[in-house]
Amino acid sequence: MPPAENVRIMRPFYWVIVIVAQIWLSLQISLTPFNAFRVSYRREQRAAALKAQDENPTPATRAAMQEEMRRALHYVSNRQVATAGVLFALFLAADISILYAMKRRKRESD
Repeated sequence: MPPAENVRIMRPFYWVIVIVAQIWLSLQISLTPFNAFRVSYRREQRAAALKAQDENPTPATRAAMQEEMRRALHYVSNRQVATAGVLFALFLAADISILYAMKRRKRESD
């Protein structure tokens, strides 16, 4: 078993690894591939723009379809970033509570 000094030196390194892993996990959970047809935000408007583009392919209908796709992508990306932020905040709160419990247990045992 390593000396106590080496464990103290390595402890911040372990916390950095844990926090980086939690950031990675929260991003993996929240950032899913974009699928415009599964997004419920402005679904009717997007369907109408797609139908108009199929029936009459003009630059105006193409621009309308591209605008609807841009709005859907913006909505999904904002939701994903918010979800990642909430997950990371929950992970960070758990880390802080675990650190507090570890310090309190150490203080009580001394």
